[in-house]
Amino acid sequence: MSDVQVFDVSLLSNMQIGKTRLHTTGTRNRKSVKSAASASAPSRRSTRGNTEQEILRQVQSSTLHKYCTLCKSLNVDPLTPYTLVLVVMLLSRHPQRMDIARKFLASKAYDDTTIVWKTAEDIDFLQQKFSSSSDWGMLLSYLEFDLDDAARAVLAAHPVLNTLQKSLLAVGIITLQTPIDFVMHCLLYMTPAGTPSPKMLERYLGTQNIECRDVEVKCLRAVTSFLDQINNESQLATCFLDMCLHMRCAATLHQEIEEVLRARLSNTNEPDHAARRIRLRDIVESVHQANALSYELTFDSWCCQKQFASTTGLNVQRLLYFINAQTCEVDFSRFPDYFTPAMTSYLALKELSTIDIAPINAVIGSLRLYTNNIKHLIDFRVLCLEGLNVKARQSLSQAQILQLYICCYQHASIRDRCWRAVLPVLNHSIQRACVLFRDKYAFEIEAVVRSVIFCHVNNAQGSVPGLPAAGS
Repeated sequence: MSDVQVFDVSLLSNMQIGKTRLHTTGTRNRKSVKSAASASAPSRRSTRGNTEQEILRQVQSSTLHKYCTLCKSLNVDPLTPYTLVLVVMLLSRHPQRMDIARKFLASKAYDDTTIVWKTAEDIDFLQQKFSSSSDWGMLLSYLEFDLDDAARAVLAAHPVLNTLQKSLLAVGIITLQTPIDFVMHCLLYMTPAGTPSPKMLERYLGTQNIECRDVEVKCLRAVTSFLDQINNESQLATCFLDMCLHMRCAATLHQEIEEVLRARLSNTNEPDHAARRIRLRDIVESVHQANALSYELTFDSWCCQKQFASTTGLNVQRLLYFINAQTCEVDFSRFPDYFTPAMTSYLALKELSTIDIAPINAVIGSLRLYTNNIKHLIDFRVLCLEGLNVKARQSLSQAQILQLYICCYQHASIRDRCWRAVLPVLNHSIQRACVLFRDKYAFEIEAVVRSVIFCHVNNAQGSVPGLPAAGS
């Protein structure tokens, strides 16, 4: 007979309760993990949305700050209602952009006496201030068309807009029901100079949420078809002027510009109390920034103002700038074979107020040969190079001595830097000897110009050309 086992009922109930508790606890943990994950998803989306908004805000602030800097260069108020339209016209790709801007200001009775038209004519300088496609896309989004039915009908019948409308319709970007305002915005986005028109058109279509296949190829085909059919530049300028007369700025532009200027002003006025150690790179950068010239005073700006022909080489432009920077005049009648009257007329327009040293050093450094046409070069070597030791003086070639001779007669603002570009040694004895030499002997500028031309032609042809004698 088997033994009967007696179970404690309380222990059995405790075991069942433990199993149930374990099961329910695991379920609760899984549910809590799911709920935490579902709760963190909206937070990640909100964080991503806030980051995108901050990036857009930074891009908008940077674009508006560039716009304000450009307005400062033109001496116009960025808060004036017509300033944005004026900037769009001055930075357009139309050759008649200056005439378009003047006619626009005359029709709006806008005072144009304060505008710096000389700066406005330099399109390269303006594009350095404002030229990227992203900046233009942000800035053009503030422009709207204010048209009544009569003005809309007149613009809709314009041949230029009709041609663009047909080109957009042919590639499938628009339909017959698309309003003419959309076509005018497309032409507006294709206007800024220095930007690719197909990319700007594609950027505008992206802001309008227009979905079509191969939008990049379609924009390229539409712009190409439009430009192939438009041959009358005056007709295109007239259409652009008519469009600008019916433009207005968005109401939010004034407030956002004020916020940008206020933020920039507050950041400028806040003192920087952060303790920084002295670094050699900061000192070097400050020295270079102190010596750097603004664009208006550089050699590139001087060439833009002179409007040289496309056939005028860089060496000729540097030589003319070098001649214009000298303290003595040059008789160009002694160089009839090298300087035409049209070329020498560039030097009579304006004197240099500040000299860019880079082209001067380039001209001096191009002298690799000496043609024995400087009468007092031996006197210069004997009198002005006594401050050097014998080894350094004997190591100088005749071409280097000629370069130092030219440096001795340069303007006082660049004389020492030109000398150190050829020879690092410039002590008090050399400086004093150069002063006495300049007082005793005149600068043989015509012989120097003849030597520069000789080196340029010799380097270009690879043979020694025949030059007139120095005394002829």
